[in-house]
Amino acid sequence: MLVVKHAHKNLQQQNNLNDLNDGKIAKEVTLPIEPLWNSVAHVATHLLVEGFSNVKKCSAGGRALMQLDFTNFMSLLELISTLKFPEHRSYVDGFIKAYYFSNEQFEEWIETQKNLEQYSAKQLTNLIQCVCVSDKRTRQKLLSLLGNANNLNTSTTST
Repeated sequence: MLVVKHAHKNLQQQNNLNDLNDGKIAKEVTLPIEPLWNSVAHVATHLLVEGFSNVKKCSAGGRALMQLDFTNFMSLLELISTLKFPEHRSYVDGFIKAYYFSNEQFEEWIETQKNLEQYSAKQLTNLIQCVCVSDKRTRQKLLSLLGNANNLNTSTTST
């Protein structure tokens, strides 16, 4: 068994979080406000996109409510934090606006997003399945564009 002896007079204790004044520990810690609020916005917007991507069917009214809810949320977040979050706003706006694209625009958008890797493959796959719920051919084309053709829940007959 190895025994190590420490001389306490040689050890120094440094603590960055606590400010010692007259033997009292400070009750307040200063945090950088912008990175903190930016992290809150990042997590919240990613959760919103994840939730929106799990929608199975979405009407035009539902899409409008998504946009309205998100706009209200961002307005409140910006009011509370006194900061603006344009990159987080555009992240969610881009996802919601994809519901409104024509088939050609949607295909271009999917191709761009696939290369940017801004949204996960699961989010894009779910978006395709929601937008193209009644158009099997377009849905299969876009899923194969993503490389998710094997994830189709369609039955095929082999001859």
